[in-house]
Amino acid sequence: MPPERPGIAKAAPLPPELSEERTGGGVVVRAVLGDLGALIARHASSGASTFVWGTWECGGARLLPAPIAAEDESLLVSWKRNEIERIEIESRAASTFRGPESPVDAAALRDRLIPMLWAHIRGGGTLPPGVERFARLL
Repeated sequence: MPPERPGIAKAAPLPPELSEERTGGGVVVRAVLGDLGALIARHASSGASTFVWGTWECGGARLLPAPIAAEDESLLVSWKRNEIERIEIESRAASTFRGPESPVDAAALRDRLIPMLWAHIRGGGTLPPGVERFARLL
C-alpha cells in the first residue's frame, strides 16, 4: 500500500516518474512547489506596483493595479501611528508628490496595511467610491 500523501499533494495523482521509491522526496517536493507557483502566478495580480513613503509609523503607500504607463489611477493610503488618516483614488493627471516613494514588496505592504484598513472600517471610517477596483491588490 503506497504511503498517504498529506495536504495539497492529494489533489492529483502522483505521476509514476515522481514516485518516492524511484526518486526520493526532494523531486516530489520540487514538482509540487512548481505546480503551486504556476497556480499562484495565474491568479495573482500581474503588473501591479506598490510604493511607500515615510515610515511604518508615519507614512503612506501608493498602489497601482497595472504598469504605470498603462494605468490612469492609483490608490493612496496614508497613516499615522497605525491609524489610517486618508484613503483616496488619485488620477494620473492629478497626481501629487507625497515624498520620495520607494518600491516595496506587495506582500509586506499587505501584511502592514490590511490590519489598519480593517480597523479603519470597523471604526466607522469611509472608503472612497470605486475602491473595489483595487481590491485584488489587497
